[in-house]
Amino acid sequence: MNITKLDDESNTVYTFRVNFINQFSIDNPELKEKDYIRFSKLAANIKFKECKYDYINYNKVKKYII
Repeated sequence: MNITKLDDESNTVYTFRVNFINQFSIDNPELKEKDYIRFSKLAANIKFKECKYDYINYNKVKKYII
């Protein structure tokens, strides 16, 4: 999968998102590429910007953030 680096994204965040997608896609093979990218952005926002999300989405990504 080719993951495009966002214009305002640091190398640290980009590397985190790539690693997240690699791990997350193994555990969730039924999702589409756009879903992997969406969840990687959500996880990066939680980790680096300390954003809060609803319980359902947070539980899907929390084990990959720590």
